[in-house]
Amino acid sequence: MLAAAVLGTWAVLGAPARAEPVRLAPVLVIAEDEKPAHATAVRRAPFRWQPDGARAIARVPDEKDPALEVTLTRAESNGTTTLTVDAEWRKPVWVHLAAVEFELPGERARVIGRDLKPIDTRSAHLERFDPKWISVEDPPATVLVDDTLDGVEVRAGAGRTTIRLELDSADARPFLHDAHCAKLWRAPNRHLPTPARLRVEHDRAAARVQLRSDAVTPLAPARFPDGRRASLAISDHADQSSARTLAVLARGLIAHHLAITKALFAHGADRPQLEQPEVEKLADELAAAGSEIVPHSATPRPDDRATTESALARFDRWRARTWIDHQPETNCEAFGDQGFLVEGKFGIADLLAAHHYQYIWAEDDAQPGDLNLLDPRRLDHRAPTVWPIGRLEANGPDSLWMFRSMWAFIEARRFYKMYGEDRLDKLERERGLHIAHTYLETYHPKRTKFGLRNLFVPVDKHEKPGGAGEVALDPRFDALMASLEKRQARGTLWVPTIGELGDRLRATAEVTLTLGANGSVVVHAPRALAGATFVVPIDKAVVEIAGHAPRGTAFSPNETTFWDDLPEGDTTIQITERINRQDAKTPKNQK
Repeated sequence: MLAAAVLGTWAVLGAPARAEPVRLAPVLVIAEDEKPAHATAVRRAPFRWQPDGARAIARVPDEKDPALEVTLTRAESNGTTTLTVDAEWRKPVWVHLAAVEFELPGERARVIGRDLKPIDTRSAHLERFDPKWISVEDPPATVLVDDTLDGVEVRAGAGRTTIRLELDSADARPFLHDAHCAKLWRAPNRHLPTPARLRVEHDRAAARVQLRSDAVTPLAPARFPDGRRASLAISDHADQSSARTLAVLARGLIAHHLAITKALFAHGADRPQLEQPEVEKLADELAAAGSEIVPHSATPRPDDRATTESALARFDRWRARTWIDHQPETNCEAFGDQGFLVEGKFGIADLLAAHHYQYIWAEDDAQPGDLNLLDPRRLDHRAPTVWPIGRLEANGPDSLWMFRSMWAFIEARRFYKMYGEDRLDKLERERGLHIAHTYLETYHPKRTKFGLRNLFVPVDKHEKPGGAGEVALDPRFDALMASLEKRQARGTLWVPTIGELGDRLRATAEVTLTLGANGSVVVHAPRALAGATFVVPIDKAVVEIAGHAPRGTAFSPNETTFWDDLPEGDTTIQITERINRQDAKTPKNQK
C-alpha cells in the first residue's frame, strides 16, 4: 500500500495543507498476448511492495517468466509524493493495453479540459498533449501527471475517482487499413482496425505522478507557441495540382506569409507534376518560404517498392518528413492499404523510416463541420489528432506518428462558411486545433460536381471556369488567406506545416512540471523551447519566470496566459498574487 498526503481543488496560493493521508492501492491493468488477435482480454495484476516500502513490482503474465515488468517507485519531497512508473518488456508480445490504475476517495473530480479551462467531470480522456492536472474533493486530492504516456483516463462515481495511466494503449493509437487493394476506389472494402501493437525485448514506457500535500495553482502547458490560442494546418493533396494553378497558389501563399504542407506526385501521369521543371521550381519557392513539400504517394497508380523508394529519394531534395497517401483504396502501397508492412511488393514502412519520415496521414478523416478536432465538449470521448503509431508488425519501425485531418473538399459555398470569421473566432476561443484535408487548386467547368468546389476563377471574365486560360484565386479564397495572415500576425492563430505542428506538440510534451514549495513550479525542458506558453485559471495573475516577468502575457476572464523562451534545464515559475484589473494592460496583439 502507498500512503500519500494530498491536497485538492484549485487552492489559494501558498495555503497550508491539512488533509488526511490518502491510501492508494495501484494495480496493473494489462491486455497482451503472443498473438495480436488474442491481445484484447483485459486482466488485473497486483503490485508487490518491497520491504523498504518505496518500491513495488508487478510481472505479467507470470512472476518467473514475465513478458512485462512494471516497477513503481515512491519518493517524498517538499510535501509532494512522487510515484514513478517504469515499464520494461522482457520478450516480444502484442499489447492492446498496459496501464496502472489507482483510486482516490471522493467523486467530485475536476480536470483541465482541452480548451485549457477547469471543468468538473465524471468521465474524461486526457490525451497525450492534454494537460493532466486532476483535482478531487471530499476529501481533497490533487494529481499531476507528466505527458510521457499515451493518456490518462479519469472516472468518478460511487464515492471514488479512478485514475488510469495508459502506458501503451491501442485505443490512443488508432490505425485502420483497407482489407484489400481494389481496382476501383468505389468498390466495396473494409477498414480493418489494428487491436494491438508489438512490443519487443527492452522496449520501455514510463510515467510520473505527483500527489500534492500543499496548495498550488494549476499550471497548464499550452500546445502552441508565443501565446497563440489555436492552430490551423493545411495538408493539400496533389490530385488537383498543375503547373498553372500551383503558380497562382504559390504566389498567394507567399504574399500572405502562409506555409502549408503541399503534397505532389513525383510523376503525375495525366497531371504531370514534379517531372515538369516549372513545378519543381515552384516547389523550391514554396519550400524557401516555409512550406513543406511532401509526396502524395509516388504516382496516382499502385507503386511497387522500387518506385516508392525512387520517389522518396526525389523528395529528399526538400527534406520531406510527412507522407500523405493517394487514394488508399487503389494505391496498394498506401500506408492505409499495404504500405504499413515491411515486406511484399507494396510494403513501405521500412522505406519511410529509412528516409526519416515521421508523420503519416490517417485516412479516416473527420467529417466537415466544427473546425476543432480536439472536441473539447466531449471529454468522455477520445480525440487523437497526432499520435505515435507503434510497431505494427515484426521488424517494423516504431518511430512513425500519424495525424488526422478534416475533409474539406466540399462545395465552395460550404468551404467559405466552414472557414468563416465566426468559425475561426470559435476555434481561437476554444484553443483548438484544425488540420485541413484540401484540394486548393480545384478548377473545373462550372456546375459540375468538382466545378462547384472551384477555388480559382478565370482572369478573363468572358471565359468559362475550367478553361485553358489564365487563372486567379477566387476573391473569397484570397480573403480567407488574408484573414489567416491577419490572425497569425496579431498572435492569436498559428498556421504551421504538419511537420512543424507535430514537432511542437512533441517538444511541449517533453517539458515536465515539478511542484515546489510556496506555490512555485520547476519547469524542466530537455532542450531549449522558444515561446513556451502556459495558462493559469486566475484573473490578472502576476507571474515570474526565473525571477523576471515573462516575455508575453495575455489576460481573459478568469485566466492568465504567459509565454517565454525556456532554456535547456530547470526554470522556476512563481505565481505570486492577483492584481487589480485597472492595473493590468492587455497586450495590443491580444485585444
